[in-house]
Amino acid sequence: MDLSDLTRELEALRDDALGSIAAAVDVAGLEALDIDILGKKGRLTTVLRGIGSLPPDDRPRVGAIANAVRGDIEAALAERGTDLRGSALTGRLVAETVDVTTPGREILPRDGQANTFLRGTLQRLLKCSVDTTEFSLNT
Repeated sequence: MDLSDLTRELEALRDDALGSIAAAVDVAGLEALDIDILGKKGRLTTVLRGIGSLPPDDRPRVGAIANAVRGDIEAALAERGTDLRGSALTGRLVAETVDVTTPGREILPRDGQANTFLRGTLQRLLKCSVDTTEFSLNT
């Protein structure tokens, strides 16, 4: 491989990766692309293995191009990830909305609670003893 071949491969990889990133429809797909392109066994790593076969004078130039390609791909992944996470959050918020103007369910007291509350309130109001058998809220 020579300098022009690696440069063409890196540019083709960048174009393909940017197109795939733009076409990603969810966060999981985007993460899979990240691994496929930038991962340890990713496509960029495979192309960069060819740098060792270049003459020492050409290596820094290819390295600079590779760093630029990696930067472009990482920036596109971050931007698209932000967009997808934002749209996922918006969809979730829309799906989970609660109409606070609708009436809630009626909360009925359990047996014995209302009578105890009523007896205590009446005792405090009347400062006297009240027989709770006369006050039944159960129907």
